[in-house]
Amino acid sequence: MTVTGTDGDKVLIAGGGAGDLTNAMEEISYYATRLLLRFQGIAFDRSVVESAKGLVAELKGIMLNVEDPPTADDVAFLDAKGIESILNKPLRDGSLTVAGALGAVLVSDRPDGLIPTVVVDEDLVSLGLCYSNLESLSEAFKRCCGVYWSRTRGLWIKGLTSGATQELIRIDIDCDRDSMRFVVRQAGCGFCHMNISSCFGEDHGTLGALMRTLIDRRNNAPAGSYTKRLFDDEALLKSKLLEECEELMAAKDDREVAFETADVIYFAFAACARHGVNLAAVQRSLARKALRVRRRPGNAKPAGWKPGDPSPDAPVVAGAK
Repeated sequence: MTVTGTDGDKVLIAGGGAGDLTNAMEEISYYATRLLLRFQGIAFDRSVVESAKGLVAELKGIMLNVEDPPTADDVAFLDAKGIESILNKPLRDGSLTVAGALGAVLVSDRPDGLIPTVVVDEDLVSLGLCYSNLESLSEAFKRCCGVYWSRTRGLWIKGLTSGATQELIRIDIDCDRDSMRFVVRQAGCGFCHMNISSCFGEDHGTLGALMRTLIDRRNNAPAGSYTKRLFDDEALLKSKLLEECEELMAAKDDREVAFETADVIYFAFAACARHGVNLAAVQRSLARKALRVRRRPGNAKPAGWKPGDPSPDAPVVAGAK
């Protein structure tokens, strides 16, 4: 919804002339799940935002976004109202930076103003605890890597001297806005100065640890490695995966189901690692599938089906034989 001006208690909406927000929202609510509020040709108006927020609160399933709040203070105002900011023009013209906008919503109860920052890998396994401020955030965004603020050394670019660098994947802020989470792709020997992956100790028995071990086996398999044998023998890997699936379906009690599921996961992950696919890629695929509105019926493929054959879920074309 583009607001082009106001006329008394009316709001001028592009394409719709003068009307009140209530009428506009009633129409929007029929087909939208997200409302983007844009100010065109007029100054950003917090009172209009307040009105839109009040109306959205009365409707189920509608989220309010506001495009191009002009200042960091306006970003903080919107965030306090539970409204997301969409920044385009302020980032292009340099009037705002991503770090400045993020810093505007963060709060700290520390005398030094630092923000506790939990660092996790792509599997969301905790690697360690750091601290951030506006300067380190600016460098992190500029370099797209893990940059923090050391309480003793100041600006700290992780891996600059050790080689254990971090590619910054994303930054999350918590519900109270007093801490952050850096999701990184860790390189080298790990995050910890003790040359292990995590300051909380190595993770054993997790899906992420299993996948990393299997991927490592592609190039560093010890003599007699069964995993390496699976990589080199596609027929064996296929046979074992199908065998373990059958055993899972035949399992009767909880312990047996858990045991057989672990075997299926091992061989499925071995198939992934054989192609260089890591757990993060699998998780991204799951996330995309979770967003689908339309789903296939999920019918079983007929005996003898092979890749390239028509799917049993494919729509039937009228007149086709």
